[in-house]
Amino acid sequence: MFETYKELVESINVSDTEKESLYAALATHGHVCGGMALGFACGLFAMKALDISKERDLGTRIIANSGYNHIASCFVDGLQFSTGCTFGKRLIEKNPIGKWSFLIMHIKTQKALKVKVKPEIIKSALGSSYVKDYRSKGINASSIPTSVSYALFRKVFELYNNNLLIDAQGPFDYPSKEEAITFNYEICQVCSDAVAQNYIKIEDGKKVCIECAHFVR
Repeated sequence: MFETYKELVESINVSDTEKESLYAALATHGHVCGGMALGFACGLFAMKALDISKERDLGTRIIANSGYNHIASCFVDGLQFSTGCTFGKRLIEKNPIGKWSFLIMHIKTQKALKVKVKPEIIKSALGSSYVKDYRSKGINASSIPTSVSYALFRKVFELYNNNLLIDAQGPFDYPSKEEAITFNYEICQVCSDAVAQNYIKIEDGKKVCIECAHFVR
């Protein structure tokens, strides 16, 4: 899959380390689009503004203001891959208000940044051939000619590298703390599933999982 996107990624003016993340993003995301590129570029910007590296543990969090049933969802995939703030690690969550913006917080430095794509960029992207001639007519993103999708993808990074893509507020102080993690588990006394200890409920003197809690007699 990486070979499929080799020419595209090599044409993007970012560091070699950032290219590795971009390869992974494209392979996982499944298609080339401006939305994912926007999120990826915004994530790179945010990390540089906060002077932090891609998150490998649990020290950075993002609240993404995208929603559902519109073309900002791809934006969040890009954010995850450039910052390392993934849903699985619970380092990114959605505040579904339909915007191409986010708040990023770094726990160690107690600093945060608000980032948004400039409105004129969104207007231009939604008026592009990619959207008007293909996506808005029901054509899947993966079926759009590469001559169209690759051009839009490259354009995003061109704007990013010329400081024309993003507006930001901060960095500013943002007190936050790392949440405790449990390494313990219990066995539900109804269904016998293994359950993280902090999700166990006590009902009628039994340790039960959330799914079984209302069925304890």
